[in-house]
Amino acid sequence: TTLHPWQIECLRSGGGDCWLNGASLVYSAPTGGGKTLVAELLLLRRILFGAVDGTVLWLVPLKALANEVSAKLSSLLENLAVVQAFHGDDGGAKLSPKVKVAVTTYEKANAILNAQ
Repeated sequence: TTLHPWQIECLRSGGGDCWLNGASLVYSAPTGGGKTLVAELLLLRRILFGAVDGTVLWLVPLKALANEVSAKLSSLLENLAVVQAFHGDDGGAKLSPKVKVAVTTYEKANAILNAQ
């Protein structure tokens, strides 16, 4: 996979703070523009360097997308982190301390955050 120039610029923004120091990042691109790849790279870096203290919430709009992204991230992060999908069909809103990446719909994320 080759990065688009905007993706490289995005990762270098703020002197590389988002890549090097885990600073916050807001970016926008059209559908199919590669936003997910940037998020996956940043997530992978933080997991590899032990910078995830707690659980990462990866928000998606649909249950089917939560399942799809969860499966993809589970494959990407195999043996590095526990990834789990959360959506309206799975009952409770409690996160296990073992879960490092929770892929969830917006509504379920609200329930998870309010249950903590």
